[in-house]
Amino acid sequence: MLSDRYVKGVLTVIALALVAIAGNLWLTELRPRAAVAETPAKYEIGVPRVYLDPSRAFGGVLNDPAERLAYYRGIIETADRETEAAVNCCSETA
Repeated sequence: MLSDRYVKGVLTVIALALVAIAGNLWLTELRPRAAVAETPAKYEIGVPRVYLDPSRAFGGVLNDPAERLAYYRGIIETADRETEAAVNCCSETA
């Protein structure tokens, strides 16, 4: 029938157009791209690191390096316990 041939022709044209579009996308991805050079920042500010200055005062008990290290380790251990508890809590219900 004439209408069947018409529908088949239209669908064929649509299919070819989709293949052309997909092929074009693939080809643009395969083409080598020019390298983009990063320009340096106009203003750069160096931030002094506190651990490089031995005369740096942290205040109170944190002035003692051993106490400061124990304090930091305590914070990390607390965060680890809280994270582990949250993970165990959620994994048991799943």
